[in-house]
Amino acid sequence: MHTRNLNLFHTAAPLTLALIVATAQAEPLQPTEGPIESGGIIGGYTTDTVGNHSVNNYWIKGADGVVVIDAHWRLSDAERALKALRATTELPIEAVLLTHPHSDHFGGLPAFLDAAEADGGAADFYAAAWTARSIRHDEQGFRANREDQFGDDFPTVIPEPTQLIEDGVAFEVAGIEIEPVIFRQNESLETVVFHIPSERALFTGDMVNGETFPVLYQGGLDGWIAQLETLRARFPEVETIYPGHGAPGPFEALVAGEIAILETHRDYIAAALDDDGVVDAAEREAIADALEAAFPDWRTTAGIPARRQVIARNIDWALRGWRVEGAGAGNAREFRTETQ
Repeated sequence: MHTRNLNLFHTAAPLTLALIVATAQAEPLQPTEGPIESGGIIGGYTTDTVGNHSVNNYWIKGADGVVVIDAHWRLSDAERALKALRATTELPIEAVLLTHPHSDHFGGLPAFLDAAEADGGAADFYAAAWTARSIRHDEQGFRANREDQFGDDFPTVIPEPTQLIEDGVAFEVAGIEIEPVIFRQNESLETVVFHIPSERALFTGDMVNGETFPVLYQGGLDGWIAQLETLRARFPEVETIYPGHGAPGPFEALVAGEIAILETHRDYIAAALDDDGVVDAAEREAIADALEAAFPDWRTTAGIPARRQVIARNIDWALRGWRVEGAGAGNAREFRTETQ
């Protein structure tokens, strides 16, 4: 896990630092598609087929059934994940849990629910109320974007949840105790993290990722960082984080890495603004150089194929103030244009 030199970051202006660091290679990364194996009752699958964008889903094998967490981007991605699941167990799928309303995590949902029905039962679909509303009305334009991009490989209808998640209200499925905690305005406008006490495990959606550049379209940096500190205080016993993107890993390492990259974005953009209230083209390039050099092996995300593009948009989104409502707000049409 990357660690950074805080003194260097706080004492060097962005433009100056860009002159003394080496720019990282343009794109890292070998394909990562394949099963996620923990050696216990938790498994999963990583897809890696769109825009250098790696997406995870997971399953937990209980005494008499399987709980699935998140459902991939496309129906074909979900089918490959289901094949991997079936290679490990024939237990029926009893529930599918959704962490947040981004389409790379719910597009394959019908495939998992259809598989459960084919097993001879009907799986419950768990989501938080605001997440369900956001998907239903496509408030951020995610579904429209994916329908344009993927055609028939993205469902035209997303099922409604059969069970609504309440913050902090634990429930049990397949003999597995699950504690959901809801956070808002981090990488998504709403994220449910799922704590599995018996496994000392936390499934974080995109609130904490593994060596993957964040997307700052929907969350404020300071608030997101504060939420990560809250995770430390709330879940001291958790050993492993299972993120929406990137490899699962030790709780503290993944949280520290997420805080580091968010603070780095914040500190460099703030330093450029403090100079004259403007982040000009040279400063933008300097910030991008510094971020790529500081996090050379981190993946891109949001279906944006190059890290440089993610960084450029993160600067714009940070400067916009992450407005999500009211006059001048970012809207679905704007987001769709920016993420093409």
